[in-house]
Amino acid sequence: FPVDRWVEAVEKVVKANEAWVPPYGSGATLYIRPYMFGYNAVIGVKPAEEYMFRILVTPVGPYFKGGLKPVEVMIPDFDRAAPHGTGGIKAGLNYAMSLHPIMEAHRKGFNENMYLDPATRTKIEETGGANIIFIKDGGKTLVTPKSDSILPSITRRSLCYIAEHMLGMKVEQREILLSEVEDGEFEEMGLCGTAAVISPVGRINDHGKITNIKSGMDEIGPTLAKLRSTLTGIQEGEIADPDNWVHEIK
Repeated sequence: FPVDRWVEAVEKVVKANEAWVPPYGSGATLYIRPYMFGYNAVIGVKPAEEYMFRILVTPVGPYFKGGLKPVEVMIPDFDRAAPHGTGGIKAGLNYAMSLHPIMEAHRKGFNENMYLDPATRTKIEETGGANIIFIKDGGKTLVTPKSDSILPSITRRSLCYIAEHMLGMKVEQREILLSEVEDGEFEEMGLCGTAAVISPVGRINDHGKITNIKSGMDEIGPTLAKLRSTLTGIQEGEIADPDNWVHEIK
């Protein structure tokens, strides 16, 4: 879809729903969801020849009800995406795969599922709705998983830029073994995405085996807090945006 038409369409929808933009400083935002789907009259299994592009917006509060209070995630028996499949694109079918597992996680009292790589189930990938970042070396290093089946989050990319270029941290994008987390390699862990920004993780439950993240279950760790406040400061216009990240709608 042409970028200029996409931007123009988003501007028009936001302006038309200006009354629904939450008050500044409330912590709520106007969530923008552009999407495209095929709709021509074909019942066979084949690519569509006609598509419809739509945008919906809605005011939303924090992704997790607890705000910045650390959440507990579980490792499910299911895989989010298949090797060499569609995990790296924002396709609806990827979310469909996570619906039953997230209902099961909520039934058991967990906030989210943390998925492992589908090939070996030894490496950390992402959750059903967010990428994952880790902090180590006393807040000097940010580590995030590298995999072709992970959706490349713009929020994660922004946080990696902030960590390296604004906070002077080292950034590693590499395979992360579950055993590294279980062995206490990392001091902080967070889920990041458009809706969550950063939500700290305090505990991982792997079929009854508990791994406690060093930052604990009481509050967000200091490095994640700094990353989050810097990104939200840029989004809210309080901190100068690097490379024209912010697009103002007048």
